[in-house]
Amino acid sequence: MTGRVCLFVPMKSLASAKSRLAGALPDDRRRLLATAMFVHVVNTVRNHPDREATVIAGDGAVARLCERLEVKWMKDDSGELNVCLKQAFAKARGGPWAIAAFVPADLPLLTFADVDALLKPASEGRPSIAPDRSGKGTNGIAIPAAVDFVPMMGPDSAQRHRNGFESSGGQVEIVRSRGLALDIDTPADLAILEAERSRWWEEAALAVDELGPSFLDSPHPYFIGPSGEGEGEGTGRRLP
Repeated sequence: MTGRVCLFVPMKSLASAKSRLAGALPDDRRRLLATAMFVHVVNTVRNHPDREATVIAGDGAVARLCERLEVKWMKDDSGELNVCLKQAFAKARGGPWAIAAFVPADLPLLTFADVDALLKPASEGRPSIAPDRSGKGTNGIAIPAAVDFVPMMGPDSAQRHRNGFESSGGQVEIVRSRGLALDIDTPADLAILEAERSRWWEEAALAVDELGPSFLDSPHPYFIGPSGEGEGEGTGRRLP
């Protein structure tokens, strides 16, 4: 694979993450699930010298988590996935990138090989789309960075993204893998994860414990200002 890759990982507020599992898991368990999956995804996508991961942070807890992981982040000012992705991909077009891509933060089975498979078509000039396990949602997109990408996340997004790329006259590659297909949104998704990884919760707790003393409840200066708002981005410098 040639050319540098800018890979975005959108991560909403940890307090509201995995809200569709509220009836199945208590709040602390949902937060552990969301945090552990996020850590796993970030560590997977950035494990290459020609790739730069940037998290689109939904709140100060996510920003602090990024700094603990030493990964770059940018603030999500919109609170809307399609808007923040459009802004991120537009930013990538103005940088030194050959490829721009995104994957969601809730892919607990994602592997290095999955990321390579997603990026390979874009390195050859073709957009790629990774559908979720239903075949309808989108769990990853990679494009040559110069391509104008219009995010259409939501119902039937995989087909709508495909139609959008093909309407511009380009070929699209569909990338299917277990790691890209399984995102955790529903109790049924969680049951699949627990069946495949019987020690998932133990591994999740260990991964979060390795981050050190709790810092997720502390405010982040870029998210707090005179009006309770803020803006900014981070370089990934580790906090003490």
